Amino acid sequence: MPQPLPDWADWAARWERMQDGHLPGREERSAVLVDCCHAAGAAPRVLELGCGPGGILRRLRRGHPRSSLVGVDHDPLLLTIAAAIHDGDDGVRLVDADLRDPDWVAALGPAPFDAVVSSTALHWLGPDDLARVYQQAHDLLRPGGIFANADHFAFDDEGLDRLARTASAREEAAARAAGTGETWDAWWAALAQVPAAATLLEERARRFPPSDAHHGHHLGEAWHRAALAAAGFHSVTTAWRWYDSAVLIGRAAPPADPSAQGPAPH
Repeated sequence: MPQPLPDWADWAARWERMQDGHLPGREERSAVLVDCCHAAGAAPRVLELGCGPGGILRRLRRGHPRSSLVGVDHDPLLLTIAAAIHDGDDGVRLVDADLRDPDWVAALGPAPFDAVVSSTALHWLGPDDLARVYQQAHDLLRPGGIFANADHFAFDDEGLDRLARTASAREEAAARAAGTGETWDAWWAALAQVPAAATLLEERARRFPPSDAHHGHHLGEAWHRAALAAAGFHSVTTAWRWYDSAVLIGRAAPPADPSAQGPAPH
C-alpha cells in the first residue's frame, strides 16, 4: 500500500522554527533581502540561489506581489517542500540545478534578472565555485541590478570570530530553552522516520555524499568583497549585521543611460 504523503507545509513550518533558533536575527536579515528588491523595481524578476524549502521565496512574494520569482536548488527533498508550499503560484518557478556545475545557468531560461539573492546557502560552495557563481550572478543581472547575499562572513580575526560563535551559541541555547525550534540534526533525523520521504532522502544522499556533509566555508568578508568586485559589481556594502551574520549587497554597473537604471535604493 502506498505511503501517505507527508504534510510538507508542516515540515516547512518546522524548518522555519529550526532555522530561527539556529540563526539569531534571521527574520530581520530576511527582511533586508525583501527590502533590497524594492530597489529593483515595482515588479522585479528575482532569482534566489539555494532556495531550499522556499521560505525566502514566500517572503519575496508577500513583499512583492507582482514579482516573478525563480528559485534554484539541488536538494530534491527541499525542492519538494518548496513545490508544495508554492503550488498554484504561477509567479514562482523552481529549478533543480547544482551551483557546483559551471553549466547550471543553462537550466534557468531567459535572463536578465532585476535582483539575485541568497540566504545561508552559498557557504556550501568552495572558494573557486563561489567566485564563479558571483561572476555568473553578475552576468545574469540587468545593468544596475541588485545582488544580495545573507550569510555568515568570518571576521578574519580569531578573537572576533570566537566572540561571534559565543554569541550564536548563547542565542541558540535560549531558543532551545524557549522551545522555539529543534536542531538541524534533529530535523533531518525526524524526517528520516517518515517512510514516504525515504526515496527523496536516498536521492539527496546520492547527490550530497558524506564527504560533503559539513557546514561549508565561512570565508572572511574581505574575501567576499574582493570576489564581488572581481565579478564586476561596482559597489558592495554591508546592509545589515549581527556579529558575523550579515547581508552584503552589490549593484551591477548601471546602464549607459542612467534614466534606464530604475529606482535608486533608499
